[in-house]
Amino acid sequence: MDGPQQHVGGSGWRQPRNSTQCPWQMQQNGGDDANRDVRDLLHQCKRWGLLDEACRPRGDSVMKLLQWQGDAVLGLKARTLVHEKRPDGDLAMKARWSSLSVTNSSLEILFNGANLQSVLGGDCLFRKQKADRMEAIIFELNRLKEEPFGEWWKVQFAKDGLIAIMEALLAIGWSRMQTLSGPGFGDPREDSEDCQSWLKYFECEKGDHYTHSSLRGGRDWTTASGQLDIPDTPEIRVQLEKMLIKMFHLARPLCWVEMSTPHYPFYEDIDVMGGNCAGPPADLLNKRFWLLRAEILHELFPDVDQFELTLYKAHGYQKEKGCFKASFHAVWPKLVVDRARANAVRLATLARFDQESARGNEISDTQRKLLQADERNTWDAIFDKASVQGGSFRMPFCDKIYRGSLEGRPILPDSVWRFGWDCGCIWYHLDGIASDLSDAEWSMRGRVRLAAEPSGLPALTRWKPPRFRGTKLPKQSSATSSSLRSWAERHQTKQEKEVSRWETEQRARRRQWSGPAIQLKEKLDESMGDPAGHESTWVRIQAKEGRSRWCWTSRRLKGAVEVEEPTGEVFLRGSTENQAFLLEMVRDFTDEFRAAVPAMSAKAKQRLFPGSQGAGSTFPLGSGKGGQKGATKGWQKGVGRLVPDSRVGNRNFSRGSGKGANKGATKGWQNGAERLLPDSQTGGRSFWKGSSKASRKVRQMVGNKGSDILASECS
Repeated sequence: MDGPQQHVGGSGWRQPRNSTQCPWQMQQNGGDDANRDVRDLLHQCKRWGLLDEACRPRGDSVMKLLQWQGDAVLGLKARTLVHEKRPDGDLAMKARWSSLSVTNSSLEILFNGANLQSVLGGDCLFRKQKADRMEAIIFELNRLKEEPFGEWWKVQFAKDGLIAIMEALLAIGWSRMQTLSGPGFGDPREDSEDCQSWLKYFECEKGDHYTHSSLRGGRDWTTASGQLDIPDTPEIRVQLEKMLIKMFHLARPLCWVEMSTPHYPFYEDIDVMGGNCAGPPADLLNKRFWLLRAEILHELFPDVDQFELTLYKAHGYQKEKGCFKASFHAVWPKLVVDRARANAVRLATLARFDQESARGNEISDTQRKLLQADERNTWDAIFDKASVQGGSFRMPFCDKIYRGSLEGRPILPDSVWRFGWDCGCIWYHLDGIASDLSDAEWSMRGRVRLAAEPSGLPALTRWKPPRFRGTKLPKQSSATSSSLRSWAERHQTKQEKEVSRWETEQRARRRQWSGPAIQLKEKLDESMGDPAGHESTWVRIQAKEGRSRWCWTSRRLKGAVEVEEPTGEVFLRGSTENQAFLLEMVRDFTDEFRAAVPAMSAKAKQRLFPGSQGAGSTFPLGSGKGGQKGATKGWQKGVGRLVPDSRVGNRNFSRGSGKGANKGATKGWQNGAERLLPDSQTGGRSFWKGSSKASRKVRQMVGNKGSDILASECS
């Protein structure tokens, strides 16, 4: 029998066509040549047993793995070849060409055109099975081609076979691109495949930079990671928005959120719960509510003459809470903010609405009706803080997820409003309703990512920082900076700010759970699309006496969720980004944490206040990092000198370094003497630490009379 190497390059061998040939040339030459190349090459590969692994019957799990691996190879090679053929081509065109070339429809077309059923033999395959078999063949050929010590004729067969398959697929993809007028056109099955292939082109791995994230996470059917890195160019953005619109009209809305740029248009979520209502309580937010909201923004941004509001709605039944909900997504495109300013705007809004509610006016009536609709409708809950802390915004025409399925509350257009001021009076005008603008225009208005200009991102809108009533500003002292009083004031103000910031941070990462801890684990697993909990861990960790604490983690995300029984406190652990993601995940089935924040631990105090006062000292410390240790050491030294047998004086503490150590030691020693000898004058006198003169004066003052006092105090 002749060896296979005798047939390579022989009369029966058909070389694949030139890979540099342009797709329109391949189309003019006809698809039959490409199909014949694929059929002949795969026939040779099958004859010499190179496709046995890809064609023999396998279990579902093994075949799925081969198909998945082949899909990864296919996507990479398609993008590489498209770039080689059109290196200067438009990015959107190349993305669409490569995506259409590797869809299941294109693989099925090639399988049928090359009549591979007769070549490969075996059971008759149908539609998706044909595409899966092609992907398995591609993976096997790529494996043979990449074998470092493979036989040369096998490597040549595999290489030529891959070239022929990719050339044929690119020709099919180019033909489909000329036929289809846009993404998602024609058959719904092909629309979904086109969408999936296009999104996969911009897929990024977890941990990499991303611009869009799916609420389904790794369970999203369009990508494996649930994250995209899409360029902020107009052409690509329009293409993405067309995908979302088309899938919405096909009754298969996607679930993507957009991560805001560092500077972005101010946006907010305004939610009204309707636990006591028969429908979404959208009418409770009347005209006066929106006028006051615009008035507050005018006070913060006085240089903006007119404000434009693009309003979206996501009303419906919230399955998790078991009640109707009115949800508004408001975008103010003329107000460019960052996350810090957005948070300040929200706090100023809450303060102003609280003030107006206490005056007995129309806003008071609105608040009363809101609380009648649901007792959870406080101003703090209505102006959702997730929009200013999470840094993401659900895109128009995208739905939300509940237990792995769509909730049925997509973001839909509502209206466009304009607010202005004339002679100190506010006015408003309705510029358009949902039917006045196209879906593409509504999608564009819902963007929260700003395209960078040559000089960078657009500048922040000039504003007037809010001043909240009741907040004490740092007191300016007329003394010099070296004054002890001036330093003490600055030190106290800094500590107050740090404590306030720490308490806000700790409250934001806590939620309240009202059921058993194990039920929370079930909710978390369902949110991750893992109801059986195969990819999560549930571990009991250390807790306070009389309580139990559990920690939940998942392989699909970073961070952890802790819950304590019986208090029901839920604690989100991880980086700031991880906390924001976990908060969005648990928000639907947990309540706001209203209990007192636990006291600051000693470790946290040491981290936040490294220069705090030493134990037992009532004097402000000297400047320098040795002040704290110096005061402690000085107090012990003062006690030890007066009471040599005291246990305190025998402790082995190290002296602090720095210029504050001397002052701290002196003050601490005096304080120690004063505590043990309340009737003596030692504590009030100014002695230099460690001097022999001070030691003699102390011994003279105590004398025999002092011995009795010390004995009584120490007993």
